[in-house]
Order: sequence, then structure tokens, then C-alpha cells
Amino acid sequence: MRLLTAAVFLFVAAPTLAQGRLAFDSERHDFGPFDEGLTVTTYLAFTNTGDAPVTLSEVRASCGCTTPQYPTAPIAPGGRGEIVVAYNSTGRPGPFEKHVTVVAEGAEPRVTTLTIVGSVVPAFTNGGVALGSAVFEHDAFAVEGAAGRVQHAFRFQNQGTAPFRITSVTTTAGVAAETVFPDRPIFASDIAGIVVTVENPASIARPDGTFEVGITLETTDAAQPTKTLRLTGSLARVGGG
Repeated sequence: MRLLTAAVFLFVAAPTLAQGRLAFDSERHDFGPFDEGLTVTTYLAFTNTGDAPVTLSEVRASCGCTTPQYPTAPIAPGGRGEIVVAYNSTGRPGPFEKHVTVVAEGAEPRVTTLTIVGSVVPAFTNGGVALGSAVFEHDAFAVEGAAGRVQHAFRFQNQGTAPFRITSVTTTAGVAAETVFPDRPIFASDIAGIVVTVENPASIARPDGTFEVGITLETTDAAQPTKTLRLTGSLARVGGG
């Protein structure tokens, strides 16, 4: 009985190991939609709610487009700090999700993962053509001086709130043209394209050397199920005449 009493006394009397703890106001930030080319910034604040100082030894982003800045001085118990996270959207249209790993010495847990999300509105849609929920870079494209195979991608973004599918793509009757389109749902903010290829534009040219391909898209987009595009052009002149 004496031994048991002594063991219980030692267990109760043993000092509790001091430990820091980072409590973030939020571990996730949503930038929402913003224009391509902007660098957006958020401040992810935290408090050391533990009873020992905490030092941030490493803060690293999941890609080079995301840049974190952080305090290097120890954060005392009850102290506040913040991690500044910037995202460069240049050349990165569409939705994104990036992670920032925070390593805090003296804290439990030692590693915390922060997340930033958003949707970059592609620059090509500025001044683009809205066909229902899809905003195209353009709905008509001209190729001048075609000497051989002609290929063009009609890019677009789903700027609606619901996904839609392209169920079929057809070209002008009698025109030898191939089309490739995504065989999947196109979700809100997704970017996709319709690729049109004319292997031999001379075979569909008019007597004056011009040609035209009409492209019709049938979709499940409730805002405008049928969408039309146009690829036009002229053949290269022979002999400089």
C-alpha cells in the first residue's frame, strides 16, 4: 500500500511538459474569382495558445506561384503572428487550390497545412463572346494565306454556376473538317476548347480562294444549348499574283 501511494504521489507531482500550440483564425482562405494577371494576398493570423514559445522554422508552398512570408522570432504564449500568402495568377487561368506547410518548433502539432483557393478569370474572356454560360475568346476566327493544314482551338470558360456537357459537334454539311472536344462535364470556372482541323482547305475553297467552316455545338447548357462558331480563311496565293 505504501509503494502504491508513493507511485501515485510521484505521478501527480511530476511537472507537465510546457508546449506551444498554434491556433489559426482560419486555415483556409478563398479568394473567389479574380482577373488573370493579378497577384492576390491574404493574411492568415494565429495565436500561440500554449504555455511555451513557438518558432516557425519553415513555411513552404506547394508551387512557385505561391509565396509565403512569416515571422522568424519566437512567438511567446498568448502572442499573435501572421503568415502572408501571395498567389501570382499570371498565365494560370481557372480554379486553383494551393497548400502552404507550416513547421513550428515547440508546437503541438509541429506541422500545420494551410490552404488557399480561388478561380482566375482568364484574360482571353475579357471582351470575349458569351454563348450562354460559356464565354469564348471569340466565336469566329480567320486564317489568311493558308498553304496547308489549318487548325484552331476555340477556347472558352464556363462562367455559369452549373456544369454542362458538349454532347455533339458538327460542321457545315459537305465540309471535310475534324473536331475534338472534351468528353466530360465542364464545371463552373473550368476552361476548355474545341479544336477544329481542316487537313486540306483547298478542297473546300470557293473559286476566289476563300473558305468557311461552320461549327455547331449541342450542349446541356440550360442558358443556351446550341452554340455556333465559324472558322474562315483564304488560300495562299501562288506565284505572287
